[in-house]
Amino acid sequence: MDARLKSVWIAGAGYLGRPLAQQLAAQAYRIVASSRHELSGVNWHYWDFQAALLVQDFQQTDVWVVLLPPSGAVDYVAKMHALCEQAQAANIRHVVYTSSTSVYGDAARVCDERSPIAPQTESARKIAACENIWLQSGLPHISVLRLGGLYDDERHPAKRLSGRVDIAGGNQVVNVVHRQHAIQALIDVVQQPKESVLNIVERGHPTRAEFYTAEAARLGLPVPVFNVDDAHRGKVIVSCHQHWSF
Repeated sequence: MDARLKSVWIAGAGYLGRPLAQQLAAQAYRIVASSRHELSGVNWHYWDFQAALLVQDFQQTDVWVVLLPPSGAVDYVAKMHALCEQAQAANIRHVVYTSSTSVYGDAARVCDERSPIAPQTESARKIAACENIWLQSGLPHISVLRLGGLYDDERHPAKRLSGRVDIAGGNQVVNVVHRQHAIQALIDVVQQPKESVLNIVERGHPTRAEFYTAEAARLGLPVPVFNVDDAHRGKVIVSCHQHWSF
């Protein structure tokens, strides 16, 4: 950690942001967290991304961690552009934006941070546009973390598939990251800005059939049964920065 204690605004203290705020606070960072639902143990402010206007506490922090997905947001890209303008006006030195590996599209290929993006869904196109807003902002330090699919025992996709049969895409590889690994990557980047774009995924890339069957069994759930007739494996996300693979 820097000799001077950093202050961090966490915009979106939900599934990922809540434990991130708590763990940074435990390391003696000064945390300001915002969300629509109250968070205990840190300096919390109600804030709705749709409202856009910031309170003064947010503007007086060293690092912004922007954990705001496009789901449910009206004019997501325009709102993110307005947020970037406020970061510029407040002379924020470091912004961390959590993106998604969905920006690479669905074509079967190996993708690292140097690979061209090819977003295919509306959500992925919005995320890609917001990546560009931050990367072109001119702020001193921008960190874009492209996260694989998040999971942990609290919110595990295996629970949705448990007991189902003949599930398509059994041979497709999974590009996932455990929530705690994603939190650790965020903490590392907050402590010291690294490369501007980082893929945050787990090594190994088992197939969907392998991953979800094993995880359901580990959780004590009825295992799903996948159709493995389709040989399509989909994209494989890796990082050219080895210290960012888990």
